[in-house]
Amino acid sequence: MYEDRAVTLDELREALQQNFGFKTAAEVGSYSLADQEKEVGQERFDRIHYLCLTAPKYGNDDSFVDSVLKAWEDWFCAMCYDYESLNAYPYYPCQISVSTHAPMGAATLATPDGRLAGTTFADGSLSAYPGTDRNGPYALFTSATCWDHPGRRTLS
Repeated sequence: MYEDRAVTLDELREALQQNFGFKTAAEVGSYSLADQEKEVGQERFDRIHYLCLTAPKYGNDDSFVDSVLKAWEDWFCAMCYDYESLNAYPYYPCQISVSTHAPMGAATLATPDGRLAGTTFADGSLSAYPGTDRNGPYALFTSATCWDHPGRRTLS
């Protein structure tokens, strides 16, 4: 969208709001990407969905994609220490646990990577979205370690 200008922000927004023309995971009754069903007569979002699905993805040892993750994590990790919880404990950065990928995915709209509304996020904390890591486990490991994972600060 930003580099190739293949779609406008408004077109992408509409495709996301319309779940790329697919039924929601709740309507299908499954949160797996493999079980999702296309709405009848909703082919108008196919090109945008294809572009989103074929864009470079995390987990493939792609330096551009990994640099986006690194920039996000550097900002997020530094920012977390500026806030505290309602119980006056400092926040600490971490990736979400494996037990939250399904319920958080179930409550999330479609995303610009091509993920459909309501489907799970990933298999684990730094896993790629199912089916998007195409270069093997070492490439995923390299992507997952492109940033400095901070340890939890000791509470004082």
